Amino acid sequence: MANLHESPFIFGLHDPGGEQIMADEGRKGWVLFTEAIGSDPNDPRGVDYRRWSDAGFGVIVRLNNGYNPGGTIPFPREYENFARRCANFVRGSQGAAIWIIGNEMNYQVEWPGAYSIRREIPGTRDIDADPEVIYGQLRELHQRFNALHPALPESRDVDRGEPITPEMYARCYTLCRNAIRAVTGHGDDQVLIGSVAPWNIDTKYPENPTGDWVQYLTDLLNHLGPNGCDGITIHTYTHGVDPNLIHDESRMDHPFGHRYYNFFTYRDFMHGIPANMRHLPVYLTETDQDERWEDANRGWVKLAYAEIDWWNQQPGYQQIRAAILYRWKPADKWVIQGVNGVINDFREALRNDYRWKAMPTPVASPPPPVVGIPPKPLVAADFTRGERIFTVAVVNLRQTPGVTGKTAEDIVASLPFNSNVRVVDGPRLGDNLVWWLLTAQHDGRTVQGWSAQSLADDQPLLSREGIQVGDFKAQDIISTLTTVRLRKTPGFQSKPAEDVLADLPLDVRATVLTGPSAVDGLTWWQVQTRFAGQEVTGWLAQTSGSGAPLVTKVDASPTPVTPPAPVEPPTPTPTGKFRPNQLVYTGSYVNLRRTPGYVGKTTDDILAEIPYGGAVTIISGPRTADELTWWQVDFTHEGRRLRGWTAEATSNGEELLLEKAPPPPAPVEPPVFDTYRVGDGVCNISLSDVNIRRTPGFRNKPIDDVVAVVPSKALLRLKDGPRQADGLFWWQVQGGDSSSPLVGWMAEVSPTGTRLLAPAIFRNAIQLAIPYRGTHRVSQLWGDNVDFYKQFLYDGVPLRGHNGIDFALPVGTPLVSSDEGRVLTVGASPSGFGNWVMVDHRWGQSVYAHMHRVTVREGETVRRGDVLGESGNSGTSTGPHLHFSIRITPHFRGDGWGGYSDPLPFMEVEKLIIPAGIRGEVAAEVAMPPSAPPIEVPGRRLP
Repeated sequence: MANLHESPFIFGLHDPGGEQIMADEGRKGWVLFTEAIGSDPNDPRGVDYRRWSDAGFGVIVRLNNGYNPGGTIPFPREYENFARRCANFVRGSQGAAIWIIGNEMNYQVEWPGAYSIRREIPGTRDIDADPEVIYGQLRELHQRFNALHPALPESRDVDRGEPITPEMYARCYTLCRNAIRAVTGHGDDQVLIGSVAPWNIDTKYPENPTGDWVQYLTDLLNHLGPNGCDGITIHTYTHGVDPNLIHDESRMDHPFGHRYYNFFTYRDFMHGIPANMRHLPVYLTETDQDERWEDANRGWVKLAYAEIDWWNQQPGYQQIRAAILYRWKPADKWVIQGVNGVINDFREALRNDYRWKAMPTPVASPPPPVVGIPPKPLVAADFTRGERIFTVAVVNLRQTPGVTGKTAEDIVASLPFNSNVRVVDGPRLGDNLVWWLLTAQHDGRTVQGWSAQSLADDQPLLSREGIQVGDFKAQDIISTLTTVRLRKTPGFQSKPAEDVLADLPLDVRATVLTGPSAVDGLTWWQVQTRFAGQEVTGWLAQTSGSGAPLVTKVDASPTPVTPPAPVEPPTPTPTGKFRPNQLVYTGSYVNLRRTPGYVGKTTDDILAEIPYGGAVTIISGPRTADELTWWQVDFTHEGRRLRGWTAEATSNGEELLLEKAPPPPAPVEPPVFDTYRVGDGVCNISLSDVNIRRTPGFRNKPIDDVVAVVPSKALLRLKDGPRQADGLFWWQVQGGDSSSPLVGWMAEVSPTGTRLLAPAIFRNAIQLAIPYRGTHRVSQLWGDNVDFYKQFLYDGVPLRGHNGIDFALPVGTPLVSSDEGRVLTVGASPSGFGNWVMVDHRWGQSVYAHMHRVTVREGETVRRGDVLGESGNSGTSTGPHLHFSIRITPHFRGDGWGGYSDPLPFMEVEKLIIPAGIRGEVAAEVAMPPSAPPIEVPGRRLP
């Protein structure tokens, strides 16, 4: 008998919309939903599925972290956050009790950070492309079933993502399962493992060197054990539209000669399930032909369901509860909606009373080790009976010590971080963990149960040291330690989306208004802050659910007021490198700021720019802010004496304040061309074919001067050069093989600034994320406004045009790193780029300019997509926008582009809005006027 949210029939459809077909035939089968929920542990949103479950359909919900390149499950460092997000989604949803964690984890497309395979998709200009549609295109590639295509080269790209091994998936699944089943009312939910992609060999590991997909499933299930999993999902397909392929018994070639080639791969999976787990329910959550559904009733669907029913009728066979056709909605080529021939085939299949049978509950056997159990017993602390201690994470109190083989009912209560508890008994050893019997007040009642002391030597759960909560008071100034969600009301559970006011980035300061308020196991404070150019009041949590602090109290030093006339030096007397009234000099262009620090500041914090060699008088200090040492100084600017703060040195040790006047700035020397060496391995980094010529130069050449065409990403080796001709630098190149007959001259950069040559190791390494969140238009392309930009110099060389891409962004738009790297420079130039950031990557640098504020520090490591700050209108800008540029190593500043390269060839162009008007065509939208960088002068080098 089927339970709530289950169907007794094996029929089903992937996606809602076609369920009425099943209802019309009296066979209300299964509907599978796919949700990309992300890994934000504070996101409470869910979905209401009662429309389907209340109507009698079985409901299955697949929970993905995201689509490529986000990963079906995230990077391991985000597993706990993903598990909490899954629990929040379940808590916020209704009408569902069967959940799948992830999908096809062995296929590279599903790995977190997998970018390289997207290059296999033909480009599209559809700016509104649904990530699920792109994902559908990735499913069509031969790489998905690469065991069937041995000639396919194995990806060696550095950006192929992080493989998900069975052990890694088991760890993530276990966290998700435990979190979901701890949600009130969901202790008996089925949490199913994601399906393994058949015929895919992307994931190889020591126990499975060939990447066998069935072995992957077996190893995964062995990691979990019979008590660590609620059910299994599988996929199966035919390679062609012929319905006879349903019963095709042909096998694959070596080394997989024991594996079925067609639909019977489902039998391989079923036989690969360990014997002690063959009582678990199995769901076939995707089945189709690998060709697009043709509009014909060929009987394929009827035969597929008959085959699964045959399996279920065999005595003692593990039951397949669902065979779900892929897919109803038009998200890829397998769409069934509107394909009447397939729909009629499905209707005829539905006239059969195909049901699954309940399996007997197996006799309990000693379970294998649970994932996460330490390999040897941990050491007990010296807690004593009656002692008061604290939880330093979310802690489950259990009826008895140990976790192996336990059901959700074993959990008495889940205590929030920083709960005050009393030791009643212990220690006891269970599953190599040390356990203590505790009592505590929870939800207005006294609870008692056993808690583990720690998960590992470096992962404590209990401590004598409690975290001081309620240590803020009204009018205290606090600062964010990471991105913090500001809400209308305290708490995060079961909240509507409009409860979120803002996501405050790192180092935002706020004034405490009232609090604390204890809601959803966290401590909340009402604060007032300035965000996106306006005052906002809301509630934020003091810590995360795992106990990590989100905000800290800071020194509320008053903002110095610019004096109208010279004033006497204030006290206290400075101590450190300088002394009061000492005259010192700037060793570079230095910003005079209203307050110490540079992170999270807008350009109105800058009182003036002190030029190279400028004389200033020490007033007070030093202060430490943003990991730098700051001094209060007086500086005379345009006849007025200004008082503000300057840094003693940069984060890399460059001195900004000197005791002696520096020598006069050196004049700008003619640029020295020094990029490659003869013998270097290089590639054509552009997306286009490039002409190779008999001699350097391209002007007034005969047609036969072109001796070859080098395709994109082709490998080459430098034989001679460089030579200068027609304003470009040229290298003699040879095909990557020393015996290659291809020899000729190739420009390093095209006349329009497109990078042509790059080191061979960067051939597939430069894949840029869109450097902002949201959907916004391009306002100026690379190389635009030639006449305007020629007035600006790099190493004395005028620009040939705009050396970046501008995006029209509203002030306050989050700006994100285009790739992983390290923050090299955080700059502020009111007469140029305004607030700007340079990030150092493995392949070069990226620059983000005209920002409202910067929220990262120099030297900080950032991941692809991490927030760097907010867009703005700072510096010499004609309107709110982002100037985005990249440099590819090696580069030459004197090439007429400042060493920068057009980023467009390395971006997901289909996600960009490029109005026709900025290409010189007639259009309603036109580009905003060009914004100017400063002219480079001695003592001040442009970024």
